Amino acid sequence: MPGGWTGTSATDRKETLPPDWARRRSACIDRAGGRCERIVHPPKGGRFRCPRPATDADHRGDRLDDDDLEALCSRHHGQKTSRQGQVAKAAKKQAARRDRGADGPHRS
Repeated sequence: MPGGWTGTSATDRKETLPPDWARRRSACIDRAGGRCERIVHPPKGGRFRCPRPATDADHRGDRLDDDDLEALCSRHHGQKTSRQGQVAKAAKKQAARRDRGADGPHRS
């Protein structure tokens, strides 16, 4: 559901949304003029702001402060969430390999 993050995701974020999330989300999208804030770089060169309508307010960093939110269309929000999930999955795999190596046979 666009803009309906409930505090759980593939990135293992366990926080719950602040009680005033609807206000924050709406303010973020309004501040962006209702458009996605992602800057796109087409194959033919140049760069421009995505023309799609913003459907989600997403955090740029780890905070959910108003000034840390960006308005994204559903496509760009999905791409960002997917990338974050892939990074988290890779980190878990690396940690598991490291843990298995630590418990394996010791060589002298």
